[in-house]
Amino acid sequence: MSNSPLRVVIRVCVTDIPANPQERVYRLGCDFAEQILRRPYNNNLRDDCHDAMHFLPNCESENSLRAWFVYDFNVTEPLDKTQVLTISHAVYHATRQGEPWWVRSLRRGKLVS
Repeated sequence: MSNSPLRVVIRVCVTDIPANPQERVYRLGCDFAEQILRRPYNNNLRDDCHDAMHFLPNCESENSLRAWFVYDFNVTEPLDKTQVLTISHAVYHATRQGEPWWVRSLRRGKLVS
């Protein structure tokens, strides 16, 4: 995978993520980076290039429901709306039945406004 900025959106059942509810966003980001990007997740904001996670509704639910998780990989600063519209996007559906994740890519490309 390249080092270009990438927004990733993942739809997954929250109880498939093997972490306590407060750690799900981080755990899914780590698993995705290792399995799909073939590198560790880097949330160290002091690094020139890092990864960012976004907390959306339902990610901490105790119920077995599907939720969206959003990540920005290979970014150097917080992205404004204009920047988000110019970077590549990838959307995935994922499920976990043991190890590892089963991930299906739905769409890749740039957003069109």
